[in-house]
Amino acid sequence: MTPNDPNYEQFACRLNIHRCLTARWKRYLACYLYERWRRIRNINWAVGRDLVAQVKQNMAPQENNALDEYQKLIQAYTRNSGIEVTTSITPPVVVYVHVEVLENLGSVQTESGSTLFLRGSRHFVRRRDIEHLIRRGDVREIPGEIKDS
Repeated sequence: MTPNDPNYEQFACRLNIHRCLTARWKRYLACYLYERWRRIRNINWAVGRDLVAQVKQNMAPQENNALDEYQKLIQAYTRNSGIEVTTSITPPVVVYVHVEVLENLGSVQTESGSTLFLRGSRHFVRRRDIEHLIRRGDVREIPGEIKDS
């Protein structure tokens, strides 16, 4: 089509509208993908490395791969810096806590040695040893128990 063609203006207008709409949809998709990735990262930080199976089932294979790579980066940073970044950034009020085990976890390695965590059992352990289990919902802190300060 040449500028001398009688339908050239109509064609140019349609082409411009198509280009604008394509750019707009690309922006929408980029925003959607960014928001989805932001939510996956937030779940990862809230729950820890053990994402709920249901969440992983709803993720695309590329998202699973990206999350695995993201977790590897966090592990590498933790290993190289010596700083555990997956724990809470606020210092705990108490060092030791009473917890009740909600799921059979078997043997859990703590700083003081291996401890058997069976459903319904209660333990007095260091918070940082089992903080990931509390966040995951496998154990719960027992309120009102005597706390070490």
